Amino acid sequence: MINHQTEDGLLKSLFPVALRSEGLGFIEQVPLNQHIQIKGGTLERAPKLNALKIEGLDEIQNLREVLVVHLEQDIEGISTKHRTPEVAILLLQEFESTFRLQIWLIELKTSITNRSLDSIEAKFRCAMNRMYMLLNFLDYTDYGDHKNIYMTFKGLVLYNNDHTKTEDDRILYQILKHYREGTITHKRDVTLRCDTLLSENDKIQVKFIQNTTTNLHNFVLSLKELMRNPL
Repeated sequence: MINHQTEDGLLKSLFPVALRSEGLGFIEQVPLNQHIQIKGGTLERAPKLNALKIEGLDEIQNLREVLVVHLEQDIEGISTKHRTPEVAILLLQEFESTFRLQIWLIELKTSITNRSLDSIEAKFRCAMNRMYMLLNFLDYTDYGDHKNIYMTFKGLVLYNNDHTKTEDDRILYQILKHYREGTITHKRDVTLRCDTLLSENDKIQVKFIQNTTTNLHNFVLSLKELMRNPL
């Protein structure tokens, strides 16, 4: 029987535990001596990029915790299965006076087109809203010292092929173009503005990485490379 009158309340005590439970598998805590494994959809006719391995978690200074939120998992009442990136990765770093939380939204694409860029932007926006809601139940205050937590959203689009055409009006295309041409000079060059629950002018910094290896299905990336400032 669930006691709805507990001191901490149902949501603050039981819901976070349920989200992190191994049986549900929605939120996975990854030990720092292991790696992050991300899987997309099943293989289809064309060579499809459907797996990403992120290594070297223990090489990041001050990294306290790594959580992977499996956004595509079908959980009734929570999921938006067909309008979401593959996962969100929460990287919590502890410094002398603050915590810094980077939330990485990961999208794997075999090919990117102008139309798919619209879909990616919508997925990022939807996932940011979901993460705002979930963060209410991922209480970081138990780390002590009542330090401030500074949170930033970042997005990774990992892809095999680029089939986009020149388009000046689409911001995500301009970000892709900066990566292709190596013309990033300021963080605004990689910043996408989104209308979210908290702000009509919310921001997410986006990184594009093209898979140029011979393995078109799987990609290996170090966490240090993922987190590296593109400037």
